Amino acid sequence: MEAIKFLKYILSRIGIMIVLTLFSAFAGIVLIPALVTVFPSSTSAFKSFMTNSNVDSFIGFAVMLIFFLRLFYDDGKRHAAYENWSWVNITIVYLLMLLVYFIPAIFRDSFSQEGKGDIFYKVLYYPCIWLNEGVGKQILNEVNNRDFESDSPEYLEKQKELFSKYYVFSKRIIDSFDDKITDSQKDEFLKFIDEYDTLDGKIQQKRKELLKKWLDDNRSDFVRFNALRDSEITGHLDADVIREDYKQLYGACLDLNWDLLDIDDFKLVNEFKSNYEGIDAIVSYLNNRFDINGFLGSVSGFVLGSSVDVLEKQKEDFKVFFDKCDSFVLRVSDDLLESEKVKINEFKNVYSSIEPSGQAHRHGRRGHHGTLASGKGY
Repeated sequence: MEAIKFLKYILSRIGIMIVLTLFSAFAGIVLIPALVTVFPSSTSAFKSFMTNSNVDSFIGFAVMLIFFLRLFYDDGKRHAAYENWSWVNITIVYLLMLLVYFIPAIFRDSFSQEGKGDIFYKVLYYPCIWLNEGVGKQILNEVNNRDFESDSPEYLEKQKELFSKYYVFSKRIIDSFDDKITDSQKDEFLKFIDEYDTLDGKIQQKRKELLKKWLDDNRSDFVRFNALRDSEITGHLDADVIREDYKQLYGACLDLNWDLLDIDDFKLVNEFKSNYEGIDAIVSYLNNRFDINGFLGSVSGFVLGSSVDVLEKQKEDFKVFFDKCDSFVLRVSDDLLESEKVKINEFKNVYSSIEPSGQAHRHGRRGHHGTLASGKGY
């Protein structure tokens, strides 16, 4: 088929479509309502049915559909239009017609906001009013199945995803077909839109409530762990054991949405996280303090005896502490107080004042009952 002839055929079919659309709108808006007035009053139900805009719109749609099916069938079967014809060409023309018909719908929102083009769109899409009404009711039925009252944020997230497309449809219906739906339907659509708009806030609130409950249930563990550095221990601690005991709680903290925490809970959880990650240093400090207290407790009662036998016994009993003083101080120096260094140094000086024969130097004695002498600290 020559290009010019094919173009003429396309334009002729588009022209027929426009004429049929205008006729459908004229028949539904003017002709059919005028004709039903001649029917007797006993047929009021029939008259009401025939003047329903959805019924008239469907009649116009059916007339157009029947006419075009017959027209295209005739084109394809009898080669009525031109000599070289095929169903491929028919399909192309049909798709082009639909394209031309529905392109104006893209710009309807911009015209609707200004109140322009209402008559144009009402006439152009009059054969589709029944379809819009049916789709609108179907969408309304779907949105009425929503459940936005659950306490589970995960469930509400699924509801939000499930109804996202109906949210878009509902807004388009309100914006573009406000005059084609009843007030009750409009109220239901608006209610659904408002509820959907607040869904993010509701999900966040539910997450915050669940997070708060979880924190309250585990608050004692957080407080206990955070107080570990100031605790009094009765034996050496194992950092790996403590880390394993609180591993699950630490993992849960990493998965928290920290933006949902209030300031006090944020400080509590952040302190726990920092302490957990620094548990080796905390345990080292506690073990050092335990050893320091033990060492000082062992040597704090060291007093020089008044006889040779006592001095020799003291020299033997406290030799182990004296021998490890330097290495002990070196090991715990980071956690050793200056006052404690002085006490250890005093012990060393007093112990060193004992001579091999069991006599004490005079400067290391005070009368017959000498005590720890002062000395230089480390």
